[in-house]
Amino acid sequence: MIKFKKMIKIFLVFIALHVTPLIHAVSIDRDLTIEFTEDEKIWMKEHPVIRFTGDPNWLPFEAFDNEGNYIGIIADHLKLIELNLPIDFKRIESSSWEESLTLANSKKVDMLSETRDSKLKNELLFTKTYFKNPIVIFTNNKHDFIYDITQLHEKKVAIVSQYGYVEKIKKLHTKLDYVYFDTVENALIALASDQVDALFSTLSSGSYYKYRLGIDNIKISGKTDIEMELTFAIRKDYAVLVEILNKTFLQITQKQQQSIVHNWAKIETINKINYPMVYRLIFVAISIIFIILYLNIRLKKLVISKTKELSKLLDIYDTNIITIKLDISGIITYASKAFMKISGYNKEELIGKHYKLICHENMINEEHMNIWTTIKSGSTWRGENKNIMKNGDIFWSFSTFSPDFDKNNNIVGFTSIKENITSKKNLEILSANLEKTIDQRTLELSQIKERFELTVDGSGDALWQLETKTKKLWISNQIYKLLGYEENEIKVTYDYWRNSIIYPADKKKALERLNKSIDNNMQYNSIHRLLKKSGDYIWVRVKAKSTYNNEKTELISGSVSDLTELKEAELNAEKATLAKSIFLANMSHEIRTPMNAVVGFTELLSETKITAKQKSYIKSIKSGADGLLTIINDILDLSKIEFGKFHLEYQNIDLREQLSEIVAMLTNNIKKKNLKFIVDFEDNVPNMFILDGVRLRQILLNMISNAIKFTEIGHIKVLVQCDRVVTLKDKETVNLYIHVEDTGMGVKKNQKDKIFEAFAQQDNQSNQKYGGTGLGLAISQKLAVMMNGSITLVSKVNKGSIFTLNINNVELGKDISAPKVELKQNIEPEVSNEYLLDKSSKFASEILNALETKVAKQYEITRHGGSFEDIKKFSTMLQLIAKEYKYSKLEKYARNINNSVVIFDTEEIEKLMSKYKDIIQNIRNIVNEK
Repeated sequence: MIKFKKMIKIFLVFIALHVTPLIHAVSIDRDLTIEFTEDEKIWMKEHPVIRFTGDPNWLPFEAFDNEGNYIGIIADHLKLIELNLPIDFKRIESSSWEESLTLANSKKVDMLSETRDSKLKNELLFTKTYFKNPIVIFTNNKHDFIYDITQLHEKKVAIVSQYGYVEKIKKLHTKLDYVYFDTVENALIALASDQVDALFSTLSSGSYYKYRLGIDNIKISGKTDIEMELTFAIRKDYAVLVEILNKTFLQITQKQQQSIVHNWAKIETINKINYPMVYRLIFVAISIIFIILYLNIRLKKLVISKTKELSKLLDIYDTNIITIKLDISGIITYASKAFMKISGYNKEELIGKHYKLICHENMINEEHMNIWTTIKSGSTWRGENKNIMKNGDIFWSFSTFSPDFDKNNNIVGFTSIKENITSKKNLEILSANLEKTIDQRTLELSQIKERFELTVDGSGDALWQLETKTKKLWISNQIYKLLGYEENEIKVTYDYWRNSIIYPADKKKALERLNKSIDNNMQYNSIHRLLKKSGDYIWVRVKAKSTYNNEKTELISGSVSDLTELKEAELNAEKATLAKSIFLANMSHEIRTPMNAVVGFTELLSETKITAKQKSYIKSIKSGADGLLTIINDILDLSKIEFGKFHLEYQNIDLREQLSEIVAMLTNNIKKKNLKFIVDFEDNVPNMFILDGVRLRQILLNMISNAIKFTEIGHIKVLVQCDRVVTLKDKETVNLYIHVEDTGMGVKKNQKDKIFEAFAQQDNQSNQKYGGTGLGLAISQKLAVMMNGSITLVSKVNKGSIFTLNINNVELGKDISAPKVELKQNIEPEVSNEYLLDKSSKFASEILNALETKVAKQYEITRHGGSFEDIKKFSTMLQLIAKEYKYSKLEKYARNINNSVVIFDTEEIEKLMSKYKDIIQNIRNIVNEK
């Protein structure tokens, strides 16, 4: 029963070893017709020849024989492929697999034979598999069949190191004792001589070399789950060829592949053998073979060693000796690497070309004939000759030309060994012309000096030098003209210059900059005053550069330029700007006072019983007055900034609350245009910051209002970001970024800088449609700069814009952990008109009294069924009064109401509104103080 089971297992192994390979050979679906696309047909027409190479020594799969013919299983497949394509596969011979890879990487061949597990998948494209060969287990005949790989544990298993399937085997079977060989032949010999217990090899390779070596004490004893898959690797820009070959594979029939396999790999069926009888008969033969193999291996190793030594010597010769070989007619047949390096030509550009290619035109005739006559007579020629490089440069060589003879003593060619003497010849030429060169350079230096002096005199600048150690000072004569002195009237010393020439008020700063430049090897650049002989002063720019040694300044040299006229013009311009700013500020202030009265009384008048037409007139009056007040306030802000009288007032602000107020103010405008409005705070953004809240609000209101104004369809998004918290001078700070994105008309590239200028707008912008004075962005940018930040713009015409306000090193407020207020997009507050109340106006008290009545009325509306919009309006009234009169208690109360509206806290609103009497009393207190 046990013997029967063993026979069944042997039969299954036979099926796996000898039937499976044939199945693999025909596993590709067949299609008797090839349907190429038009692009593929055009490609094949444009590429009639494909350069191909492979492994020159990988039988039975591929090799180049002694006559240069490409043979093997892959070669036979390629012949079948050629029969189906209008393409000629030109075999490029190589001496090694490494050379084949080099040819592929340098695109000197278009196609390379490869396996599916190649490491070149990132460099080349791969076709589908056209042939599979299983990895089988060869053992000595005395071993039993291998049913399980565990039978080989702790056995010596031979494996050929260079093949791609090796890593798969090692990964799957880690407990085997691997012995590495460089070829299948050597591994089979080792297996036959019991140096190893088993061998992993492809079925075809193992069978081929077993048959070729005549080894009959080895058998196939088992099969692995690993297969070697043959494919072709194609250069990446020949992707079309991959699809063409994949279609052509389908034309290779089962019968054709079986024929190819059996031609190159004799697959034997292992019958049961009487091993004791075999051992007795071939014992002596094995001993003899073993001795022969041993001697052969020793001889082979010796040949390999000597071959490597010779190859190394030849490589050293080729790399270092400048050599070329010519045939009898002067055609170059060989050029060493050293020759190619010095000449600049590559092998393809030299081989097959006449020697005259590298001869200088002045030496081609006479010298060439002299060399040629000498070496053709059988003698050796030695001498200097002039050669031309590929780039046109010249190199001199001391050359030896010797004839080469065949066995019959006939001249068959010539060898030239050259020594590069270019440097020597150049030195000789330089020495011969040295005196002439010195005279020429002296004349040129004299001319340069003369031109330099003329240039300096014409520019009016003076030159100076200071030796840092000795404080020795040199100044050109032009300085006397600048200061009104005669040449001998002032001392040219560092101390005199420092104490008597530099204007006293500027001395400290000028000398500090000079010392800093000397200490830090920096350029010196200073604008200060110098005293003239007359007692007046001139403004000058003093520039200099350091010359240093061992990282210490030794000499500082520079120039002195007169800036007096430029400085006076600058001062006059500043005076004019100051006068303009004062004038605009005064005018704006004078206009604003009566305009406040117009705004206040139109609001009060709108509450009286008047006709609809009269209300329309009042609305137009108020709209115009509000617009004019906005312009006046913008002009006042701009004037203060330019006048240097604008100051920021930093305080603890809640950024989320500020944005919620701005959203509330602009909700109606957003709804009118049916725009989607998004406010998004990133999770790491704190609540509280130390900033000028009023001016931050002004910037954001301008940015968001502009986005609404210039967007007709789409969305507006406000995104708030910040960097991680950094401790700076014991304060926690962040860099704050507020982006306002819209899908509006966009800004042209050449207009991006213009829109930040005062009173400037985009070209072709309809003022009737969009309005505006062109001051909003200009003021916002100046405010951003004052806050240690800036406003930047990214925009595409008809796509939209992103305005970004970034403020650097913003100090965090006290309440960093305060709950974050969520901005609800469904809030639609009715934004009340602002009351610009000027304390100096004689109408202020009257307006404030009227407001008390209006607040009371609004309170009654709110308390008796009013909506959230009514509460918001009530809160806005109180905030305007409190802000105008700096009544902090009233402002805080109004802000609390506003925050409760934003988060829909009905209970908190009821609690706050119950304090109505306090509100009215606060307003009366303001009136009484007024």
